[in-house]
Amino acid sequence: MKLPKWLGLVKQLAPLILAVTPLAPIVPWVVVGIQTAEGIEGATGAQKLEIAKAIVSVGVAATNAQVGKVILNPAEADTLVAAGISAVVAATNLVHKEVAVEDPL
Repeated sequence: MKLPKWLGLVKQLAPLILAVTPLAPIVPWVVVGIQTAEGIEGATGAQKLEIAKAIVSVGVAATNAQVGKVILNPAEADTLVAAGISAVVAATNLVHKEVAVEDPL
């Protein structure tokens, strides 16, 4: 897998996928979480998910603090974040696979 191209797809697809979810306010944090986790060589999928979730949890706290109210309940966010990350990764893998077939570069 060509990681730079894959990470670029994450950046493009995450806002589209998460725009209609409660995670919309923290899309940049989701993108950074996925990109950071994917850059860790040798980490398992489960480890990458935990790393991404930890980064996104900082985003949840920061977003709530910035607006001065609870946008995302931190207790409920963990499940939403895991599902959102998994959805973005699955969609990115699907698109990346199709791009690789059409674009041999």
